[in-house]
Amino acid sequence: MTSAAFDAFDALTHFTDAYRDGQLPTRAAYDLRGIDRRLAWLREDTGATAGAMRAAEVARMLDRARTEGGTQALTPAIRELILTRARIEPLAELADTLILARWLSARTAADLGERA
Repeated sequence: MTSAAFDAFDALTHFTDAYRDGQLPTRAAYDLRGIDRRLAWLREDTGATAGAMRAAEVARMLDRARTEGGTQALTPAIRELILTRARIEPLAELADTLILARWLSARTAADLGERA
């Protein structure tokens, strides 16, 4: 397994644990997907300016994000992990990873907002 694959798997594990512990809001994945859509015109641009624009948008979203209950900011570790992953993978893929982590963290259908 390559180092990048291990890093992605390790990130998925951290995200899953963060969701399970209430340290990551469900909205984060969908906010990332929204950023990706708004910046679609930059997807193919690998230049420094485009990268800085993506990073600034993600950082701004993370500044506003609050943990479940809406009272606490994200932990520095989760914030840094999301920023790091946003620099090395497309935002749409990162959003999908967070959505998968949310599903993996759920213990019951009620955790996912489904009705019995």
